Amino acid sequence: LSHRLRKLDPEEEEDPFNNYEVQSEIKEENFQHVGPHRMSFDSTTFMESEKQDVHEFLLDNLNNGGILELMMRYLKVISQKFLVKWPPGLCEVVLSIYNSWRKHSSSLPNPLLRDSSNQHIKDMMLMSLSCMELQLDQWLLTKGKSSTVSPRNCPAASVNGKFGPDFPGTHFLGDLLQLSFASSQRDLFEEGWMEFVTRVYWLKARFLALQGDMEQALENYDICTEMLQSSTTMQAKAGNESAIVIRLPNLHVDSVVSLEEIEKNLKSLERCQSLEEIQRLYEAGDYNAVVHLLRPTLCFNGYGRAKHLEFVTSIPERPAQLLLLQDSLLKLKDYKQCFECSEVALNEAIQQMINTTAASAKEEWVATVTQLLKGIDTSLSSVNSILKDSSVTPSLIRLTNNLIQIIDCSMSVQEEPKEPYVSSVLPWIILHRIIQHEEDAFRSLCCQQQQQNQGEEVSPDTPMLPSSLMLLNTAHEYLGRRSWCCNSDGALLRFYVQVLQKELAASTSEDTHPYKEELETALEQCFYCLYGFPSKKSKARYLEEHSVQQVDLTWEDALFMFEYFKPKTLPEFDSYKTSTVSADLANLLKKTATIVPRTDKPMLSLDTVSAYIEGTCSKAPSLPDGADYSPPVVTELYYLLADYHFKNKEQSKAIKFYMHDICICPNRFDSWAGMALARASRIQDKLNSNELKSDGPIWKHSTPVLNCFKRALEIDSSNLSLWIEYGTISYALHSFASRQLKQWKAELPPEVVQQMEERRDSMLETAKLCFTSASRCEGDGDEEEWLIHYMLGKIAEKQKQPPVVYLLHYKQAGHYLHEEAARYPKKIHYHNPPELAMEALEVYFRLHASILKLVGKPDSGVDAEILVSFMKEASEGPFARGEEKNTPKVAEKEKACMIDEDSHSSAGTVPGPGTSLPSSSGPGLTSPPYTATPVDHDYVKCKKPRQQATPDERSQDSTAAVLSDSSSTQDMFNEPASSQDSLRKTYTEKKISTTCADTLMPGKETLGSTEEKRKSEELLESSESYHLAEPTGQKILVDPQSASGNPIKAAIPPPSQWDCKKKAEPCGDASEFPHGLPADLEEQRKFLTEQCIASFCLCLSRFPQHYKSLYRLAYLYTYSKTHKNLHWARDVLLGSGVPWQQLKHMPAQGLFCERNKTNFFN
Repeated sequence: LSHRLRKLDPEEEEDPFNNYEVQSEIKEENFQHVGPHRMSFDSTTFMESEKQDVHEFLLDNLNNGGILELMMRYLKVISQKFLVKWPPGLCEVVLSIYNSWRKHSSSLPNPLLRDSSNQHIKDMMLMSLSCMELQLDQWLLTKGKSSTVSPRNCPAASVNGKFGPDFPGTHFLGDLLQLSFASSQRDLFEEGWMEFVTRVYWLKARFLALQGDMEQALENYDICTEMLQSSTTMQAKAGNESAIVIRLPNLHVDSVVSLEEIEKNLKSLERCQSLEEIQRLYEAGDYNAVVHLLRPTLCFNGYGRAKHLEFVTSIPERPAQLLLLQDSLLKLKDYKQCFECSEVALNEAIQQMINTTAASAKEEWVATVTQLLKGIDTSLSSVNSILKDSSVTPSLIRLTNNLIQIIDCSMSVQEEPKEPYVSSVLPWIILHRIIQHEEDAFRSLCCQQQQQNQGEEVSPDTPMLPSSLMLLNTAHEYLGRRSWCCNSDGALLRFYVQVLQKELAASTSEDTHPYKEELETALEQCFYCLYGFPSKKSKARYLEEHSVQQVDLTWEDALFMFEYFKPKTLPEFDSYKTSTVSADLANLLKKTATIVPRTDKPMLSLDTVSAYIEGTCSKAPSLPDGADYSPPVVTELYYLLADYHFKNKEQSKAIKFYMHDICICPNRFDSWAGMALARASRIQDKLNSNELKSDGPIWKHSTPVLNCFKRALEIDSSNLSLWIEYGTISYALHSFASRQLKQWKAELPPEVVQQMEERRDSMLETAKLCFTSASRCEGDGDEEEWLIHYMLGKIAEKQKQPPVVYLLHYKQAGHYLHEEAARYPKKIHYHNPPELAMEALEVYFRLHASILKLVGKPDSGVDAEILVSFMKEASEGPFARGEEKNTPKVAEKEKACMIDEDSHSSAGTVPGPGTSLPSSSGPGLTSPPYTATPVDHDYVKCKKPRQQATPDERSQDSTAAVLSDSSSTQDMFNEPASSQDSLRKTYTEKKISTTCADTLMPGKETLGSTEEKRKSEELLESSESYHLAEPTGQKILVDPQSASGNPIKAAIPPPSQWDCKKKAEPCGDASEFPHGLPADLEEQRKFLTEQCIASFCLCLSRFPQHYKSLYRLAYLYTYSKTHKNLHWARDVLLGSGVPWQQLKHMPAQGLFCERNKTNFFN
């Protein structure tokens, strides 16, 4: 606190209302100090004589007239001692006996008829009076507990409902009338007549007030006053100046009868009538009249102590008066006067709350204090200038001390409080507002002084956390220890968040705020307590667990939380998984999505977007005229959720949120692209499931996929990555259509066959367009060039283009792989292949598999010299010789992708041939590991840690998809068969000489990259011109669909691959390519076939699980007319009885050999 709030001004120190004390009328310990009375007994004497009195009562009543008479005698005796304090519980016993007796007795003796002895009538009247006083006291207590205004005589509309249906009982009114008759018989009571009369009319007045009969109650109070005044006058004449006071110690309410007490009750009745009138004015909306009547009852500085106590001391209706005054001022929006009056009322209420001991009254004052605090806070938050008024300063001093007093009382209660206390957090908030006002005033004063002393240099001090913020931090810490920081529906922490938001917004730069770290820590602690964000498992260590009940998220808080926690830049559809939001933030965004406010302006509907995606509407979605441009939180909310689910492979949820985002941002490229990939992934799952009953679902779901790709590329046609993805799914659908045709063509009707053929051809044409467009996209690197050429080669082969075209594409693919520093190890590990090693092997295999098919067709239309040239270049190329290229690009890519700690999840699915084709649109920018990539074998499933996160990972997985030899299954050879002996002779003649990879010079490049590229381009141009000149009747076999497009696993063979004593040299190492081409056509075919066999052996020597090479060899030995050998084919497929290492035609174990968990068809 500043010194201005701690020390009172001298003229204010004697304020009469600062520390006044109020005595409660219900304090039982005060009864013995009220005053002397001549009818009172010594309680000590009573307690000591109790045993003797009981003994005498038993002796006197040995002979009696039955239980009713005995009860009556007991009540008569005990009522003689009514003016002495009874032991606890005796009042309830006496009242119970009286009620039982009164039900069965006829009536009280009539004091007017005197039909009994005077003593009996007197005893019966005193007994009835005492018991009826106990009964009324019980009713008043009951009313006090249930009343919302007061436990006193305030009129109630329906008193009967609180005390039962038969209130006040059968005999109460009649007995009260008999007591009134008895009060007129002065000779009956002699000296005790005055006390008896006063008690009777005191009883009647309070009972009438309880029933709401105020006029009759006032008359009876007046009779009491006259009786006491006359007695006082008589005593004064006799020389006794003391006032008459009747003490009724066994009553809880109104236990003292005196002139002062009667005056209080009269004023209480008047105020009850006044309160009712004020309540009517309030309900009628006449708030000014309410303020006019109630404001004078407050003690401002001009009021004296005595005058104010006359108004407020022990008035049960006071809480209702204070709250009506405050609420009326709030309704009038007179916040300045509301603050002034509420501050004074709060001071009064706090003193009453502290001094009151009765639980019900204390609870009422606690509720009053809480409500007054709400009014003060509302006033301060509505008008900021209230505190700037200098006249408010004395009030601020008192208010500050009262707030501290409330906080002190609240924080000192036990864990399980036994009495009511103020649990509101508003004292902290109001205290913060006051301290912040003082800080602002001091800051402005300093600024003025600095302007006056511009020439003087002020040494900069390290700024400290302001006291106002320290207060809120302390409040959170102290309340958090007791799990109270979210009391009042999180009001304190919500307020703290608003304060921190303004403080952080004051500085836009990262480092300009002097205590930014402390503020952010405090802010995150608030979020954690309020909304449980982040979760307990993922919360930072500096966040404390306060074990509080979380509150509901509001839209205003959601806006700030979103801006605070959202990624600095929106993740792109092909960025790394680490760029997306966390699971905790995703849950928060989902909560936020449920409370987005609705707008009445036109919106793009989900139905419109669905119609375009499903193909029923050709017009691209766009915002309707008059649409409301949503705030950033809405424009980014759904996209972030979609991106999170997409990168966590929850495609259905991703699609749902992408749809919502497109309704708000219909031209967002990443939403269309992400949804296209998510839908493509689901189609790929169906293609790979091998459970297709019909092709209907595939084609039904393919239209949305293709439309999403189409729309995305309409928005941005320069995205290399998406062109490759689009081309890959198109190629996968083409392969599916081809497979369906081959399997069911004979059974399908002609129109269905025609439709399937159109789909097959159109999908292939679409794939060609995509990869051609991808080749035209500009990029900073050539990471995807090899993939584009590889796919263009496959497409050209399918479309029966001249062989030179696709062979040149395969060659180019190998060249760009080498430029990307592909690795060519002697052995490729099944679970951890080096970078681009499998891709290079696939490209090498594809080139020779295509050549082998051309060799098998007599009318292939390509010269053997051209095929030889391609094979020779391949055999002397870097792959065959194992000459790897060292390039810093690899290290750069490794460094760039080490941030992706989630990349290990990249190959979670192993799809079939050709699905989502990941790619990159620049150096290091490529599809992240989350994409479900199409692979036909699982040898790319696991990569070593360094490789997992490389930017080319998606490219490699995509490669696996497109590398899957979907057309290598059903190749046909039309050549004449040759005997096994001729093939053995061929192997023997050639004597394949191997070059061990260990003897190769590392880093040596056989082909210069620049010159190689130039020659390749020239050759490609010549092949295109050759294609134009080609006869239209030229037939090149279209590569059919592969049956090996399913996920597979294989065993890793033992390292001793070629321990064969019968063979001089192993079959699978790279060998020198023979010089010269035989002149005979058949010999040329044999020569080329043998070179292809050697290439397949090379592939198998490096990767024994390469099933396509084994299958190609088996197919060759089964159908080739020059190399047909069914025994060898059986060995290659099923294995042999002899260890395969001892057979020269066995480059690896059989394709279906050894049924273990890693084998192909386990």
